[in-house]
Amino acid sequence: TDTNAAWLGAHLPAAGAHVVRGETVGDTREAIAGALARSTERVVIVTGGLGATTDDLTREAVAAFAGRELEFRRELYELASANPVAFS
Repeated sequence: TDTNAAWLGAHLPAAGAHVVRGETVGDTREAIAGALARSTERVVIVTGGLGATTDDLTREAVAAFAGRELEFRRELYELASANPVAFS
């Protein structure tokens, strides 16, 4: 069951966001990059499926698509850790 899409579909409109579409793709760099390439929107929300797992490719795939290196941002980690409800 895709609980991420259900949660986002319930909460984003309540926050004033207009949800245009959702897409579920396989957990491969190619599938994730393909979904990003198909997007025509200015804002794209990407979730990692089942949650944080050691083999999740989402972050690496998005960074590669954007041509950026991953970087650890302690202030964001601490914000998410201090407010788990806001990030769950």
